[in-house]
Amino acid sequence: MQYNVPQFIERESKINPFFTFKQFVYMVVAALISLFVYLGFSFSIGLLVFFITEGIALALAFGKIEGIGLPKVIANFFKYKLSPNVYIWKKEKVPFRAFKRMEEVQEKKENETKEDETGLKIAGRSKLRKLKTNIEVK
Repeated sequence: MQYNVPQFIERESKINPFFTFKQFVYMVVAALISLFVYLGFSFSIGLLVFFITEGIALALAFGKIEGIGLPKVIANFFKYKLSPNVYIWKKEKVPFRAFKRMEEVQEKKENETKEDETGLKIAGRSKLRKLKTNIEVK
């Protein structure tokens, strides 16, 4: 028995069991910003900045929206907002067909109503199927 093997699986390699390189960089940059604020100002301001920057770093490192990483979502958001949005709809040209071929009409009539030896009519297509095709065509 053959099994389908998924291909083109992209996974980032981890530098330790917990973080990939990008996640590690987010956490280290946030810790360095907090350290510089702590050294330049008081302990309480440094602690406040630490919680804010580490929260943002955790969101960037591990946050996903519908399976897409948060940095990519933010980049796509700004790319969409800053690019010009012009939507043009082009209708496809379909050849006009006014008349059906005579063979198609005869085959359709034969399929819809067939008579048995007893004189009973056998239904060819259901009304629901006819309704479905009418909706699809119109």
